[in-house]
Amino acid sequence: MPLQFDSNSSDPLHCPSNDLVARFDRTPFVTDCRNDRALRQNLIGVIMRHAFLCLLLGALSFCSSLVRAEPTSLTSLPGEWLQVDSNAGHCADCRIVIEESGSDFTVKANNGWSAVVRQSFEGKPYVAGKGSWRPNIGGFYGGKQFYLNLGMKDDHLLMLMTVPRPDGRTNNIKSIFKRHEVSDGKQT
Repeated sequence: MPLQFDSNSSDPLHCPSNDLVARFDRTPFVTDCRNDRALRQNLIGVIMRHAFLCLLLGALSFCSSLVRAEPTSLTSLPGEWLQVDSNAGHCADCRIVIEESGSDFTVKANNGWSAVVRQSFEGKPYVAGKGSWRPNIGGFYGGKQFYLNLGMKDDHLLMLMTVPRPDGRTNNIKSIFKRHEVSDGKQT
C-alpha cells in the first residue's frame, strides 16, 4: 500500500507518518508527530529551566555584590567628632579623631583612650574592634582594655564601648557624637 499525503487535512499538525507508525510500530527510523510534539515540549522545558537558572544566578550575583559593597555611611567616618551625649556624663570637650588606615580605622580620644576598628565582615554599616585606656588615666578605667562599636545614624556617630570587669560583668559606655565643623580654617 503506497503512502499518500493528505494535504487537505484540517489538523495543522497532521503527519502522514502516523500511518507508518501503525504499520511499523517498533521501527526506530520512523518519525511520529506525537514524538515531535513531545520533543518540542521537552525542548521548551529545557529552555525554561536554563532561563530560570540564569535568572537565579544573576540575582544571586547581584545580591552578593551588595553584601560586599562598602556601606556609604562608613566613608564619612574619618574626621574629628565632638561628643554631644553620653551615659558616662556630660563632657563638653570630649572629642575623638577617626583616621582611615587601609581597611582599618584608628580612633583616638582626647580623654585617654584609643582603638583600632574594622568594618563588619558581613558588610553591615558599622565598625568594631578593640582598644584600651592609657595606664596613667586615673579611676576605674586606667589601663583597661575594651571593645568598641561605631555606627552612623543620620549625621551622628553612635559609640558603644564595652569594658569587661574582673567579676565577669561589663560596663557599657554609650555616646553620641556630631562632626566637629571647621569654618574659615578654624575649628569651631
